[in-house]
Amino acid sequence: MKKIHAYFQNEDQAEGVRAKLQALRADNIWVEEMPDDNHEMIGMLKRVFSPREDGDKYPMQVLTADIAEEDYDRVVAIVHDNHGHIEK
Repeated sequence: MKKIHAYFQNEDQAEGVRAKLQALRADNIWVEEMPDDNHEMIGMLKRVFSPREDGDKYPMQVLTADIAEEDYDRVVAIVHDNHGHIEK
């Protein structure tokens, strides 16, 4: 198993990916708000993501999960297709 951290602009995006990962062999899937004190990561993500239509009204989300090694490429594609950023 491999642990991933994926970042999203809002909870809807993160929860959509969570549902898709549950169909794979993913375990320990969590979606949480990005901690406000993680200024470095929030700053980097604001540069990665397109300007937010909601004007930062909703907090960014982090999804963590344990995935099977053979599913890694598929998971990366799922995250990117849902407007997320995956930490390598």
